[in-house]
Amino acid sequence: MEFLFIRHGHGEHLNDYPNRLNTLHPSLTEYGEFQVAQLLEKVIINPDDLMLVSPTKRTIETALILHNSLDFIISPFVGPRMFPQNQESLFLSCDQILSKTEITNLYGDVKILDFNLDCWKEGINRIDQEVFEGDAKQLLDWIPESYKR
Repeated sequence: MEFLFIRHGHGEHLNDYPNRLNTLHPSLTEYGEFQVAQLLEKVIINPDDLMLVSPTKRTIETALILHNSLDFIISPFVGPRMFPQNQESLFLSCDQILSKTEITNLYGDVKILDFNLDCWKEGINRIDQEVFEGDAKQLLDWIPESYKR
């Protein structure tokens, strides 16, 4: 099993940059879909690979193109998060995560991993570094223990 980190293709919020960075839940553009298709030609995703996806619309759309019948798991623990963390930085609407209800309404019965923690309001982008590190450790510990094909 490989654990691949893939973000997303070009999103609508990057059209007319930086004026549209506050677009809420931007989708992939046609160019973004093309980028993902190009990636699919270069990266082999095997059935036993784990694909964890952040709960942003453009990232889920990227996973839907890449997964090719492979299940993927949506988790607020994989992004988006600015680094280094700066509590004084503005939180952009384009990085607002979808709620569980929005995910279900848009994508149906998909797998969601959140360890039953209250992590959906702001995602991991605004939480304290120490809390983030604890959540990240829990996720990394979960991968080999719980995800077996």
